[in-house]
Amino acid sequence: MAHPRANGSQEQIQYDNHEQQHRETTSADNLGAPSTIQRSAPCEPEIGPFVDSPSPTYPASSLDPLQVPSEVLADSTSARRLDAHCCLARNDEGVPSTALVRFEYLNQGGANVIFKILPWWHASVEPGPPFVFLDAKIDGTKAIPLHRKVLLRQVLRVNKGLEKTLRCDEVIFGFYNHVRPLFLPGSIEVVHTDSETGTMTVVQTSLPSLDLTNYLMEHRGVMLYSTVMAYLSSKSDAIVAETHSESSTSSHLTAKRWGICLPDMSPMPGSSVTLEIKPKWLAQSPTAPKNAQRCRTCALQVAKPKDPNKYLCPLLLVEGSRDDLYPWVSARVEEQLAGTADLPTRRQMELITHVSSQISTYLSEGDGRSLLRHIRLLQTLLDPQGVLGRDQFSADLRPLFDYNLRLAMTLRDCSLYIKVGYTTSKMDAAIIDCRLGDMDFKSPDKIVDWHQKEWDLINCAAYSLESGDHLGCVILGKARRRQGRSGSFLVNT
Repeated sequence: MAHPRANGSQEQIQYDNHEQQHRETTSADNLGAPSTIQRSAPCEPEIGPFVDSPSPTYPASSLDPLQVPSEVLADSTSARRLDAHCCLARNDEGVPSTALVRFEYLNQGGANVIFKILPWWHASVEPGPPFVFLDAKIDGTKAIPLHRKVLLRQVLRVNKGLEKTLRCDEVIFGFYNHVRPLFLPGSIEVVHTDSETGTMTVVQTSLPSLDLTNYLMEHRGVMLYSTVMAYLSSKSDAIVAETHSESSTSSHLTAKRWGICLPDMSPMPGSSVTLEIKPKWLAQSPTAPKNAQRCRTCALQVAKPKDPNKYLCPLLLVEGSRDDLYPWVSARVEEQLAGTADLPTRRQMELITHVSSQISTYLSEGDGRSLLRHIRLLQTLLDPQGVLGRDQFSADLRPLFDYNLRLAMTLRDCSLYIKVGYTTSKMDAAIIDCRLGDMDFKSPDKIVDWHQKEWDLINCAAYSLESGDHLGCVILGKARRRQGRSGSFLVNT
Protein backbone atom coordinates (compact mmCIF):
# COMPACT_ATOMS: atom_id res chain seq x y z
CA MET A 1 0.00 0.00 0.00
CA ALA A 2 1.23 3.49 -0.74
CA HIS A 3 0.94 6.18 1.91
CA PRO A 4 1.07 9.95 1.50
CA ARG A 5 4.02 11.73 3.05
CA ALA A 6 3.30 15.32 3.92
CA ASN A 7 6.88 16.57 3.60
CA GLY A 8 7.91 14.58 0.56
CA SER A 9 9.42 11.09 0.60
CA GLN A 10 13.01 9.98 0.22
CA GLU A 11 12.03 8.80 -3.27
CA GLN A 12 10.95 12.38 -4.03
CA ILE A 13 14.32 13.78 -2.92
CA GLN A 14 16.27 11.19 -4.94
CA TYR A 15 14.07 11.85 -7.92
CA ASP A 16 14.52 15.62 -7.84
CA ASN A 17 18.30 15.10 -7.82
CA HIS A 18 18.14 12.71 -10.79
CA GLU A 19 15.97 15.10 -12.83
CA GLN A 20 18.39 17.94 -12.12
CA GLN A 21 21.32 15.80 -13.28
CA HIS A 22 19.41 14.88 -16.44
CA ARG A 23 18.72 18.56 -17.26
CA GLU A 24 22.37 19.45 -16.68
CA THR A 25 23.84 16.63 -18.75
CA THR A 26 21.44 17.19 -21.66
CA SER A 27 21.71 20.98 -21.89
CA ALA A 28 23.32 22.46 -25.00
CA ASP A 29 26.39 23.59 -23.07
CA ASN A 30 27.07 20.24 -21.43
CA LEU A 31 26.48 17.77 -24.23
CA GLY A 32 29.74 16.20 -25.28
CA ALA A 33 30.19 13.71 -28.06
CA PRO A 34 28.72 10.48 -26.68
CA SER A 35 30.38 7.21 -27.48
CA THR A 36 28.60 5.23 -30.15
CA ILE A 37 27.30 1.84 -29.07
CA GLN A 38 27.15 -0.67 -31.88
CA ARG A 39 24.07 -2.57 -30.84
CA SER A 40 20.86 -3.47 -32.59
CA ALA A 41 17.51 -2.22 -31.40
CA PRO A 42 15.69 -4.26 -28.77
CA CYS A 43 13.98 -7.18 -30.40
CA GLU A 44 10.56 -8.60 -29.71
CA PRO A 45 10.74 -12.40 -29.57
CA GLU A 46 7.75 -14.59 -30.09
CA ILE A 47 5.36 -15.02 -27.19
CA GLY A 48 7.19 -17.19 -24.70
CA PRO A 49 8.38 -17.31 -21.11
CA PHE A 50 8.16 -13.92 -19.48
CA VAL A 51 11.34 -12.16 -18.42
CA ASP A 52 11.41 -11.45 -14.68
CA SER A 53 7.64 -11.76 -14.39
CA PRO A 54 6.85 -12.06 -10.68
CA SER A 55 3.88 -14.17 -9.73
CA PRO A 56 1.23 -12.51 -7.58
CA THR A 57 1.33 -14.03 -4.11
CA TYR A 58 -1.78 -15.96 -3.13
CA PRO A 59 -2.74 -17.66 0.13
CA ALA A 60 -2.15 -21.39 0.12
CA SER A 61 -5.16 -23.31 -1.09
CA SER A 62 -6.44 -26.14 1.04
CA LEU A 63 -8.72 -27.43 -1.70
CA ASP A 64 -8.31 -30.93 -3.09
CA PRO A 65 -7.10 -31.47 -6.66
CA LEU A 66 -9.71 -31.99 -9.36
CA GLN A 67 -9.68 -34.14 -12.46
CA VAL A 68 -8.76 -31.88 -15.37
CA PRO A 69 -10.80 -31.96 -18.60
CA SER A 70 -8.95 -33.04 -21.73
CA GLU A 71 -9.09 -29.55 -23.28
CA VAL A 72 -7.23 -28.15 -20.26
CA LEU A 73 -4.64 -30.91 -20.36
CA ALA A 74 -3.93 -30.02 -23.99
CA ASP A 75 -3.04 -26.47 -22.92
CA SER A 76 -1.18 -27.39 -19.73
CA THR A 77 2.29 -26.81 -21.16
CA SER A 78 1.61 -23.25 -22.32
CA ALA A 79 -0.32 -22.50 -19.12
CA ARG A 80 2.60 -23.58 -16.96
CA ARG A 81 5.05 -21.70 -19.15
CA LEU A 82 3.04 -18.49 -18.74
CA ASP A 83 2.33 -19.20 -15.06
CA ALA A 84 -1.34 -18.77 -15.90
CA HIS A 85 -4.70 -19.91 -14.62
CA CYS A 86 -7.41 -21.80 -16.46
CA CYS A 87 -11.07 -20.84 -16.13
CA LEU A 88 -13.95 -23.10 -17.09
CA ALA A 89 -17.50 -23.81 -16.11
CA ARG A 90 -18.06 -26.22 -13.24
CA ASN A 91 -17.91 -29.60 -14.91
CA ASP A 92 -19.00 -31.81 -12.01
CA GLU A 93 -20.56 -31.64 -8.57
CA GLY A 94 -17.20 -32.41 -6.96
CA VAL A 95 -16.01 -28.82 -7.23
CA PRO A 96 -16.13 -27.31 -3.71
CA SER A 97 -18.45 -24.33 -3.28
CA THR A 98 -15.53 -22.26 -1.94
CA ALA A 99 -13.97 -22.40 -5.42
CA LEU A 100 -17.03 -21.22 -7.33
CA VAL A 101 -17.17 -17.68 -8.73
CA ARG A 102 -19.34 -15.68 -11.09
CA PHE A 103 -18.70 -12.72 -13.40
CA GLU A 104 -20.43 -9.35 -13.45
CA TYR A 105 -19.95 -6.72 -16.16
CA LEU A 106 -18.08 -3.67 -14.80
CA ASN A 107 -17.10 -1.43 -17.72
CA GLN A 108 -15.24 -1.32 -21.03
CA GLY A 109 -12.64 0.66 -22.92
CA GLY A 110 -11.74 0.89 -26.56
CA ALA A 111 -10.23 -2.60 -26.78
CA ASN A 112 -11.27 -4.53 -23.67
CA VAL A 113 -14.22 -5.44 -21.47
CA ILE A 114 -13.80 -5.66 -17.69
CA PHE A 115 -15.72 -8.07 -15.44
CA LYS A 116 -15.78 -8.23 -11.66
CA ILE A 117 -15.08 -11.63 -10.09
CA LEU A 118 -17.64 -12.33 -7.38
CA PRO A 119 -18.53 -15.31 -5.17
CA TRP A 120 -21.16 -17.62 -6.60
CA TRP A 121 -24.15 -18.33 -4.41
CA HIS A 122 -26.85 -20.73 -5.51
CA ALA A 123 -29.42 -18.57 -3.75
CA SER A 124 -28.41 -15.40 -5.60
CA VAL A 125 -31.13 -13.58 -7.53
CA GLU A 126 -29.21 -13.87 -10.81
CA PRO A 127 -26.21 -16.00 -9.97
CA GLY A 128 -25.38 -17.07 -13.51
CA PRO A 129 -23.51 -20.32 -14.05
CA PRO A 130 -20.69 -21.15 -11.60
CA PHE A 131 -17.11 -21.03 -12.84
CA VAL A 132 -13.88 -22.33 -11.37
CA PHE A 133 -10.25 -21.21 -11.76
CA LEU A 134 -7.57 -23.90 -11.84
CA ASP A 135 -3.92 -23.45 -11.00
CA ALA A 136 -1.59 -23.91 -13.95
CA LYS A 137 0.55 -26.41 -12.07
CA ILE A 138 -1.17 -29.54 -13.27
CA ASP A 139 0.09 -32.77 -11.71
CA GLY A 140 -0.62 -35.62 -14.08
CA THR A 141 -4.30 -35.25 -14.84
CA LYS A 142 -5.28 -33.19 -11.78
CA ALA A 143 -5.06 -29.53 -10.82
CA ILE A 144 -5.86 -27.58 -7.67
CA PRO A 145 -8.85 -25.22 -7.88
CA LEU A 146 -8.26 -21.70 -6.57
CA HIS A 147 -10.13 -20.65 -3.48
CA ARG A 148 -12.38 -17.74 -4.40
CA LYS A 149 -10.86 -15.56 -1.66
CA VAL A 150 -7.72 -15.20 -3.78
CA LEU A 151 -9.76 -13.93 -6.75
CA LEU A 152 -12.33 -11.56 -5.26
CA ARG A 153 -10.06 -8.50 -5.23
CA GLN A 154 -9.34 -8.90 -8.94
CA VAL A 155 -11.10 -8.18 -12.20
CA LEU A 156 -11.04 -10.12 -15.44
CA ARG A 157 -10.01 -8.26 -18.57
CA VAL A 158 -11.15 -9.73 -21.89
CA ASN A 159 -10.04 -8.49 -25.29
CA LYS A 160 -12.94 -7.47 -27.54
CA GLY A 161 -11.31 -9.21 -30.49
CA LEU A 162 -11.03 -6.11 -32.68
CA GLU A 163 -8.51 -5.79 -35.49
CA LYS A 164 -5.17 -4.10 -34.71
CA THR A 165 -5.52 -4.82 -30.99
CA LEU A 166 -3.26 -7.08 -28.99
CA ARG A 167 -4.34 -10.42 -27.64
CA CYS A 168 -4.10 -10.68 -23.87
CA ASP A 169 -1.11 -13.03 -24.00
CA GLU A 170 0.71 -10.46 -26.16
CA VAL A 171 -0.21 -7.73 -23.66
CA ILE A 172 1.26 -9.71 -20.76
CA PHE A 173 4.45 -10.44 -22.66
CA GLY A 174 4.91 -6.80 -23.65
CA PHE A 175 4.25 -5.58 -20.12
CA TYR A 176 6.80 -7.83 -18.40
CA ASN A 177 9.48 -7.75 -21.07
CA HIS A 178 9.36 -4.13 -22.24
CA VAL A 179 7.33 -1.84 -19.94
CA ARG A 180 7.97 -3.09 -16.41
CA PRO A 181 11.80 -2.84 -16.65
CA LEU A 182 11.42 0.95 -17.04
CA PHE A 183 10.37 1.12 -13.39
CA LEU A 184 13.48 -0.62 -12.08
CA PRO A 185 17.06 0.65 -11.65
CA GLY A 186 19.04 0.17 -14.83
CA SER A 187 19.66 1.91 -18.13
CA ILE A 188 18.08 2.34 -21.54
CA GLU A 189 19.44 3.00 -25.01
CA VAL A 190 18.37 6.24 -26.65
CA VAL A 191 19.25 8.03 -29.86
CA HIS A 192 21.06 11.32 -29.21
CA THR A 193 21.33 14.08 -31.81
CA ASP A 194 24.28 16.45 -31.43
CA SER A 195 22.91 20.00 -31.38
CA GLU A 196 25.85 21.40 -33.39
CA THR A 197 26.72 18.70 -35.92
CA GLY A 198 23.40 16.87 -36.15
CA THR A 199 25.22 13.57 -35.72
CA MET A 200 23.02 10.81 -34.35
CA THR A 201 24.46 8.23 -32.00
CA VAL A 202 23.15 5.64 -29.57
CA VAL A 203 23.89 6.34 -25.92
CA GLN A 204 23.26 4.42 -22.73
CA THR A 205 21.25 6.49 -20.24
CA SER A 206 20.80 5.51 -16.61
CA LEU A 207 17.45 5.44 -14.87
CA PRO A 208 16.87 6.52 -11.25
CA SER A 209 18.02 3.92 -8.74
CA LEU A 210 14.46 3.33 -7.52
CA ASP A 211 12.22 0.28 -7.66
CA LEU A 212 8.75 1.60 -8.53
CA THR A 213 7.27 -1.72 -9.63
CA ASN A 214 5.02 -1.85 -6.55
CA TYR A 215 2.92 0.81 -8.31
CA LEU A 216 2.36 -1.44 -11.34
CA MET A 217 -0.54 -3.85 -11.70
CA GLU A 218 0.59 -7.45 -11.85
CA HIS A 219 -0.84 -9.24 -14.89
CA ARG A 220 -1.89 -12.88 -14.47
CA GLY A 221 -2.89 -14.70 -17.63
CA VAL A 222 -5.95 -16.92 -17.64
CA MET A 223 -7.13 -19.24 -20.38
CA LEU A 224 -10.88 -18.77 -20.85
CA TYR A 225 -12.56 -21.83 -22.31
CA SER A 226 -15.58 -21.97 -24.60
CA THR A 227 -18.27 -22.14 -21.92
CA VAL A 228 -16.73 -19.11 -20.21
CA MET A 229 -16.50 -17.12 -23.44
CA ALA A 230 -20.07 -18.01 -24.33
CA TYR A 231 -21.28 -16.54 -21.05
CA LEU A 232 -19.06 -13.43 -21.15
CA SER A 233 -20.03 -12.60 -24.73
CA SER A 234 -23.69 -12.90 -23.72
CA LYS A 235 -23.10 -10.18 -21.12
CA SER A 236 -21.34 -7.80 -23.53
CA ASP A 237 -22.07 -7.57 -27.23
CA ALA A 238 -18.79 -5.64 -27.58
CA ILE A 239 -16.93 -8.95 -27.56
CA VAL A 240 -16.49 -10.29 -31.09
CA ALA A 241 -14.64 -13.21 -32.59
CA GLU A 242 -10.89 -12.66 -32.43
CA THR A 243 -9.01 -12.02 -35.66
CA HIS A 244 -5.65 -13.77 -35.70
CA SER A 245 -3.06 -11.40 -37.13
CA GLU A 246 -0.91 -14.16 -38.54
CA SER A 247 -3.71 -15.56 -40.68
CA SER A 248 -6.20 -12.66 -40.86
CA THR A 249 -8.95 -15.17 -40.11
CA SER A 250 -11.52 -14.96 -37.35
CA SER A 251 -12.21 -17.63 -34.77
CA HIS A 252 -15.63 -18.48 -33.39
CA LEU A 253 -17.04 -16.04 -30.84
CA THR A 254 -16.94 -18.71 -28.14
CA ALA A 255 -13.49 -20.06 -29.00
CA LYS A 256 -11.09 -20.08 -26.08
CA ARG A 257 -8.92 -17.02 -25.64
CA TRP A 258 -6.56 -15.50 -23.12
CA GLY A 259 -7.78 -13.08 -20.47
CA ILE A 260 -5.92 -11.17 -17.76
CA CYS A 261 -6.56 -11.03 -14.03
CA LEU A 262 -5.76 -7.57 -12.64
CA PRO A 263 -6.16 -5.89 -9.24
CA ASP A 264 -9.64 -4.48 -8.69
CA MET A 265 -9.23 -0.70 -8.26
CA SER A 266 -12.92 0.11 -8.54
CA PRO A 267 -14.46 2.08 -5.64
CA MET A 268 -16.42 0.39 -2.89
CA PRO A 269 -19.45 2.51 -1.92
CA GLY A 270 -19.31 3.36 1.76
CA SER A 271 -15.63 2.54 2.22
CA SER A 272 -13.46 3.81 -0.66
CA VAL A 273 -13.28 6.13 -3.66
CA THR A 274 -11.14 5.75 -6.77
CA LEU A 275 -9.76 8.51 -8.96
CA GLU A 276 -8.70 7.53 -12.46
CA ILE A 277 -6.21 10.01 -13.89
CA LYS A 278 -4.90 9.94 -17.45
CA PRO A 279 -1.44 11.59 -17.17
CA LYS A 280 -1.07 11.80 -20.97
CA TRP A 281 1.84 14.02 -22.11
CA LEU A 282 3.67 15.20 -18.98
CA ALA A 283 6.12 17.26 -21.05
CA GLN A 284 5.67 19.37 -24.15
CA SER A 285 5.80 17.66 -27.55
CA PRO A 286 9.31 17.82 -29.06
CA THR A 287 7.78 19.00 -32.35
CA ALA A 288 5.44 21.66 -30.92
CA PRO A 289 5.74 25.03 -32.72
CA LYS A 290 8.04 27.66 -31.22
CA ASN A 291 5.06 29.92 -30.59
CA ALA A 292 3.03 27.22 -28.81
CA GLN A 293 0.80 28.64 -26.12
CA ARG A 294 -0.22 25.32 -24.69
CA CYS A 295 1.05 21.80 -24.13
CA ARG A 296 0.39 18.87 -26.40
CA THR A 297 -2.57 17.52 -24.40
CA CYS A 298 -4.19 20.94 -24.11
CA ALA A 299 -3.70 21.41 -27.86
CA LEU A 300 -5.61 18.20 -28.50
CA GLN A 301 -8.33 19.38 -26.11
CA VAL A 302 -8.66 22.59 -28.15
CA ALA A 303 -8.84 20.63 -31.42
CA LYS A 304 -11.20 17.95 -30.10
CA PRO A 305 -12.89 19.09 -26.88
CA LYS A 306 -13.88 16.30 -24.54
CA ASP A 307 -15.49 16.55 -21.08
CA PRO A 308 -14.37 20.20 -20.58
CA ASN A 309 -15.73 20.30 -17.03
CA LYS A 310 -13.48 17.38 -16.06
CA TYR A 311 -10.35 18.48 -17.91
CA LEU A 312 -7.02 19.10 -16.15
CA CYS A 313 -3.80 20.22 -17.82
CA PRO A 314 -1.49 17.22 -17.18
CA LEU A 315 1.52 19.46 -16.56
CA LEU A 316 -0.14 20.44 -13.28
CA LEU A 317 0.37 16.84 -12.13
CA VAL A 318 4.15 17.30 -12.15
CA GLU A 319 4.44 21.05 -11.55
CA GLY A 320 1.28 22.16 -9.76
CA SER A 321 0.93 22.79 -6.05
CA ARG A 322 -1.57 21.22 -3.70
CA ASP A 323 -3.79 24.28 -4.11
CA ASP A 324 -3.61 23.95 -7.91
CA LEU A 325 -4.81 20.34 -7.82
CA TYR A 326 -7.35 20.52 -5.02
CA PRO A 327 -10.33 22.01 -6.97
CA TRP A 328 -10.12 19.34 -9.66
CA VAL A 329 -9.59 16.51 -7.16
CA SER A 330 -12.43 17.76 -4.94
CA ALA A 331 -14.86 17.82 -7.85
CA ARG A 332 -14.00 14.22 -8.76
CA VAL A 333 -14.31 13.03 -5.16
CA GLU A 334 -17.63 14.83 -4.75
CA GLU A 335 -19.02 12.95 -7.75
CA GLN A 336 -18.54 9.72 -5.82
CA LEU A 337 -19.32 10.81 -2.27
CA ALA A 338 -22.21 13.23 -2.76
CA GLY A 339 -25.37 11.66 -1.46
CA THR A 340 -23.53 9.21 0.81
CA ALA A 341 -26.22 7.25 2.60
CA ASP A 342 -26.93 7.96 6.29
CA LEU A 343 -24.75 11.07 6.36
CA PRO A 344 -26.05 14.61 6.83
CA THR A 345 -24.98 17.16 4.23
CA ARG A 346 -22.43 18.82 6.53
CA ARG A 347 -20.79 15.50 7.30
CA GLN A 348 -20.66 14.67 3.59
CA MET A 349 -18.82 17.91 2.86
CA GLU A 350 -16.35 17.22 5.68
CA LEU A 351 -15.68 13.77 4.23
CA ILE A 352 -15.24 15.16 0.70
CA THR A 353 -12.82 17.80 2.00
CA HIS A 354 -10.85 15.25 4.01
CA VAL A 355 -10.44 12.71 1.20
CA SER A 356 -9.71 15.43 -1.39
CA SER A 357 -7.05 16.94 0.84
CA GLN A 358 -5.35 13.57 1.28
CA ILE A 359 -5.26 12.90 -2.47
CA SER A 360 -4.10 16.44 -3.37
CA THR A 361 -1.23 16.19 -0.89
CA TYR A 362 -0.29 12.75 -2.20
CA LEU A 363 -0.14 14.05 -5.79
CA SER A 364 1.72 17.27 -5.00
CA GLU A 365 4.06 16.34 -2.16
CA GLY A 366 4.02 12.57 -1.73
CA ASP A 367 4.88 9.43 -3.65
CA GLY A 368 2.31 10.22 -6.33
CA ARG A 369 4.46 13.17 -7.46
CA SER A 370 7.59 10.99 -7.61
CA LEU A 371 5.81 8.39 -9.73
CA LEU A 372 4.46 10.98 -12.17
CA ARG A 373 7.85 12.65 -12.49
CA HIS A 374 9.36 9.27 -13.29
CA ILE A 375 6.84 8.86 -16.10
CA ARG A 376 7.70 12.36 -17.37
CA LEU A 377 11.41 11.55 -17.34
CA LEU A 378 10.81 8.34 -19.31
CA GLN A 379 8.66 10.16 -21.86
CA THR A 380 11.37 12.75 -22.50
CA LEU A 381 14.24 10.24 -22.56
CA LEU A 382 12.49 7.84 -24.92
CA ASP A 383 11.11 10.45 -27.34
CA PRO A 384 13.40 13.50 -27.50
CA GLN A 385 12.93 14.09 -31.25
CA GLY A 386 9.20 13.53 -31.75
CA VAL A 387 7.40 11.37 -34.29
CA LEU A 388 7.76 14.00 -37.05
CA GLY A 389 11.53 13.55 -36.91
CA ARG A 390 11.36 9.86 -37.74
CA ASP A 391 12.34 10.28 -41.40
CA GLN A 392 15.66 11.83 -40.36
CA PHE A 393 16.88 8.53 -38.93
CA SER A 394 18.99 6.12 -40.92
CA ALA A 395 17.87 2.56 -41.49
CA ASP A 396 20.12 1.21 -38.73
CA LEU A 397 18.81 3.68 -36.11
CA ARG A 398 15.14 3.73 -37.02
CA PRO A 399 14.29 0.40 -35.28
CA LEU A 400 15.54 1.83 -31.97
CA PHE A 401 13.70 5.12 -32.61
CA ASP A 402 10.47 3.23 -33.30
CA TYR A 403 10.90 0.99 -30.26
CA ASN A 404 11.47 3.90 -27.89
CA LEU A 405 8.65 5.92 -29.44
CA ARG A 406 6.26 3.04 -28.81
CA LEU A 407 7.35 2.91 -25.18
CA ALA A 408 6.93 6.67 -24.80
CA MET A 409 3.44 6.54 -26.31
CA THR A 410 2.57 3.63 -24.02
CA LEU A 411 3.43 5.86 -21.07
CA ARG A 412 1.35 8.68 -22.59
CA ASP A 413 -1.73 6.49 -22.65
CA CYS A 414 -1.54 4.84 -19.22
CA SER A 415 -3.96 5.40 -16.32
CA LEU A 416 -3.15 6.26 -12.72
CA TYR A 417 -5.64 4.77 -10.26
CA ILE A 418 -5.73 6.22 -6.75
CA LYS A 419 -7.97 4.29 -4.37
CA VAL A 420 -8.59 5.86 -0.98
CA GLY A 421 -10.24 4.09 1.91
CA TYR A 422 -12.36 6.06 4.37
CA THR A 423 -14.77 5.66 7.27
CA THR A 424 -17.87 7.74 7.84
CA SER A 425 -17.41 7.73 11.61
CA LYS A 426 -14.04 9.47 11.94
CA MET A 427 -11.50 11.33 9.81
CA ASP A 428 -8.32 9.25 10.06
CA ALA A 429 -5.33 9.50 7.76
CA ALA A 430 -6.36 7.84 4.51
CA ILE A 431 -4.84 4.60 3.26
CA ILE A 432 -3.93 5.21 -0.36
CA ASP A 433 -3.47 2.45 -2.91
CA CYS A 434 -1.91 3.81 -6.12
CA ARG A 435 -1.45 1.73 -9.26
CA LEU A 436 -0.60 2.32 -12.90
CA GLY A 437 -2.78 0.51 -15.42
CA ASP A 438 -3.41 0.39 -19.18
CA MET A 439 0.28 -0.23 -19.83
CA ASP A 440 -0.12 -2.18 -23.08
CA PHE A 441 3.04 -1.88 -25.18
CA LYS A 442 1.93 0.00 -28.29
CA SER A 443 1.96 -1.67 -31.68
CA PRO A 444 4.20 -0.32 -34.47
CA ASP A 445 1.07 -0.15 -36.60
CA LYS A 446 0.11 3.01 -34.71
CA ILE A 447 3.16 5.07 -35.74
CA VAL A 448 1.49 6.33 -38.93
CA ASP A 449 -1.54 7.48 -36.91
CA TRP A 450 0.67 9.30 -34.37
CA HIS A 451 2.48 11.06 -37.18
CA GLN A 452 -0.78 12.20 -38.78
CA LYS A 453 -2.27 13.39 -35.50
CA GLU A 454 0.76 15.57 -34.71
CA TRP A 455 0.64 17.10 -38.19
CA ASP A 456 -3.05 17.81 -37.79
CA LEU A 457 -2.52 19.60 -34.46
CA ILE A 458 0.16 21.81 -35.99
CA ASN A 459 -1.74 22.54 -39.20
CA CYS A 460 -4.95 23.53 -37.40
CA ALA A 461 -2.93 25.80 -35.07
CA ALA A 462 -4.20 23.95 -31.99
CA TYR A 463 -0.93 24.70 -30.20
CA SER A 464 -1.05 28.44 -30.83
CA LEU A 465 -4.72 29.50 -31.15
CA GLU A 466 -5.69 32.37 -28.88
CA SER A 467 -8.76 30.41 -27.78
CA GLY A 468 -8.69 27.70 -25.15
CA ASP A 469 -7.34 29.91 -22.36
CA HIS A 470 -9.93 28.41 -20.01
CA LEU A 471 -7.99 25.12 -19.99
CA GLY A 472 -5.50 26.50 -17.48
CA CYS A 473 -2.47 25.24 -19.38
CA VAL A 474 0.76 25.54 -17.40
CA ILE A 475 2.70 26.75 -20.47
CA LEU A 476 0.33 29.65 -21.09
CA GLY A 477 0.34 30.51 -17.40
CA LYS A 478 4.15 30.71 -17.37
CA ALA A 479 4.14 32.92 -20.46
CA ARG A 480 1.68 35.34 -18.89
CA ARG A 481 3.74 35.58 -15.73
CA ARG A 482 6.80 36.39 -17.83
CA GLN A 483 4.74 38.98 -19.70
CA GLY A 484 3.79 40.59 -16.42
CA ARG A 485 7.42 40.87 -15.40
CA SER A 486 8.82 42.04 -18.75
CA GLY A 487 5.86 43.90 -20.24
CA SER A 488 6.02 41.87 -23.47
CA PHE A 489 4.32 38.63 -24.42
CA LEU A 490 6.54 35.78 -25.60
CA VAL A 491 5.83 32.09 -25.30
CA ASN A 492 8.97 30.10 -24.78
CA THR A 493 8.55 26.33 -24.91
